[in-house]
Amino acid sequence: MIITSSLFGAHQKIKESRFIKMQFDSYRPDDNYFIFKLAEKKSLICRPYGLKMINLMENPKCIQNRTGIKEFNKSYKKAIQKIIKPGKRFYVKIKSKVKNYYLCDISTNKKNIRLELVKYGFAAPTEDNKILFDANLKAKNEKIGMYSDDFEDITRCILLGVNSSRKEEVDNNEQQIPAHNPNVESIPINKSLPKIQIEILGE
Repeated sequence: MIITSSLFGAHQKIKESRFIKMQFDSYRPDDNYFIFKLAEKKSLICRPYGLKMINLMENPKCIQNRTGIKEFNKSYKKAIQKIIKPGKRFYVKIKSKVKNYYLCDISTNKKNIRLELVKYGFAAPTEDNKILFDANLKAKNEKIGMYSDDFEDITRCILLGVNSSRKEEVDNNEQQIPAHNPNVESIPINKSLPKIQIEILGE
């Protein structure tokens, strides 16, 4: 399948389910956009498929004041960009197009970025995948990232809609992630992938 769209003023023709190697530019916490450079002033906007990022875009009311939101987003962006570093090249696999962005799988020759985001407690799986499921459970049990004590109330609010001002105790097992099916395919980590070019068409 060919996906054709206009991104930042350039028409792009991208083959779905093909791996594309490109440079990561930045992460935008306000809309959960992972931005990759295609060419000068042209970008590909992705969100990792099969994940729910544990940040305020999912529920901005979890922090009440603007200063708190600004500081949280600044720290969150810094943490994410330690996992997926700007200026480095990654393999990007287009899964589908949603409005103004693509759902993508992102990896290097050694690591899958979706798995890293879950492992370090910054995202939760929304698909049935054993590796993602186990990594999420480990992050919760070991209180890593957004599951740490410092962010416990905010994370509960983001994932379950329970505001930090409420005092009810909510079991973490109520988090909306699928039960594991052992027959589901493992998460891909790409090795020795060929470079696949993106054709940039003129206006």
